[in-house]
Amino acid sequence: MNNHYNVSKRLTIIYITALSVIALVTILSYVFVNQNLVSDPNDPSDKRSHIGRMINFNGACATYAQEIALQTLLISKVPTTDSARTILEQIEFDFELLQKAYKGLKEGDEDYGLNKDFNTEEIKADFQNTDLYYEPFSKHIKEILQMGKEILPKDSLLFFAKVKNMQPQITETARDFSNRMLDLSFAYDQKAADEIAYWGKVELWLTIFALLVLFIEALFVFRPAVSTLNTYVKEIEAKNKSLQEAYDRIKANENQLRLNAENLAKTNADLLKSQQELREANLMKDKFFSIIVHDLKSPLNSLKAMVGLLTKFSDKLTTEEIQKTAQDLDKSIDGLFDFINNLLTWAKVQMQEMSFESKAFDLRDLIDKQLKLFKVYAQSKNITLKYAIPKNSVVVADPNYTDLVIRNLVSNAMKFTPSGGEIKVSAKNKGNFIEISVSDTGIGIESSILKNLFNWNNKHITSGTLGEKGTGLGLVLSREFVEKSGGTIYAVSEVGKGSTFTFTLPAYQEK
Repeated sequence: MNNHYNVSKRLTIIYITALSVIALVTILSYVFVNQNLVSDPNDPSDKRSHIGRMINFNGACATYAQEIALQTLLISKVPTTDSARTILEQIEFDFELLQKAYKGLKEGDEDYGLNKDFNTEEIKADFQNTDLYYEPFSKHIKEILQMGKEILPKDSLLFFAKVKNMQPQITETARDFSNRMLDLSFAYDQKAADEIAYWGKVELWLTIFALLVLFIEALFVFRPAVSTLNTYVKEIEAKNKSLQEAYDRIKANENQLRLNAENLAKTNADLLKSQQELREANLMKDKFFSIIVHDLKSPLNSLKAMVGLLTKFSDKLTTEEIQKTAQDLDKSIDGLFDFINNLLTWAKVQMQEMSFESKAFDLRDLIDKQLKLFKVYAQSKNITLKYAIPKNSVVVADPNYTDLVIRNLVSNAMKFTPSGGEIKVSAKNKGNFIEISVSDTGIGIESSILKNLFNWNNKHITSGTLGEKGTGLGLVLSREFVEKSGGTIYAVSEVGKGSTFTFTLPAYQEK
């Protein structure tokens, strides 16, 4: 990099020097060429404009001489005294102008902008030679003017005769003088043209020199500079490429770190979820064993006691006592059967062996079939069992799960409704859902128990009106099945007046 810096510094100095030379040449070209070519016609001190005025006055003198010669010819052509006087006045006027112009050319005249200081020795010599042509012509004109004053008034014929005799000399001397003045004009004009050509060549050579300097600069400065710049560009491109690759690697690492962080967060969430599920599984396991130990043991002990009673005292019991014991035994077996059935269903759900198949079905048909199974049980307890389900009450849920929910709710109502009571199953449309209610006129539930009625941590066990035992497992299963179907379940109750269990299921929507 230091080598590149030194080379760049040297090339920069050369470049600035070359530009300075070009600028200097350009300025000199402008100053010298314009100083010698450009003139101000209104400036008497300008030599170039002085030469231009001399050329103009040379031409004027030649014109005056020719005009005067022509006027003398008119005198002989129109030989009248009046016309001769008029022509003589014009000749005198033109001759005065000729004399003043010629004198101004030789000696200078501020009125005409002629400066005698600009007359070189060569110009003075030219006018000395011109006097040889001017003086004879001037002499003839003066003689004619003198004759016009002295002879014309006395003898016009003599005047016209003399003028006619002098006419050839006047014409010849006027022609010679005019030609001489025109030759001087052409000579001065040629000198001016030569001077312009000279300074044009100077300007051309200065331009060629500037172009040569520019060419040398391009060859020995620009080319190395471009080569150096190309080297810089390649180095910068290589560094940019390296930086881009490093940036891409950093970006890739950043993306990988972000992905790893997301995966780690997801893994942590999964672990937390697994921990929660494990806690819930442990809780359910504890509840499961608690149910088995407590709730399964009680009905089995009752069965064992009643069977032992029949075995030991069958010969001493009356027929009515044996019949009563058999009825109690049957109820205990039914309760134990329901309990085991719910327990097995719960176990299948937890092990995901029981599939959930949601489909549309008529709720009225399902409830009608289910209530027929409770008809004998209701008659044995003298309970009125009825339902009010509108036609076309079609829901979208799993029929088996729904059947289990209805069975558990009606079974609980049967347990806690005394003789002479009433159980009613009803349904009504609530827009996108159908609301199913199981109402009874049973013993009711205390408000402190209601809030945990559908949870595993409900440890309250209530006996039915005939001593039936309830574990609460059926309500837990009912909540799980209803929520799995997209509905909700809740209960309202008043102690001594009865309870109403209500759950919702999605209603079938015709497309």
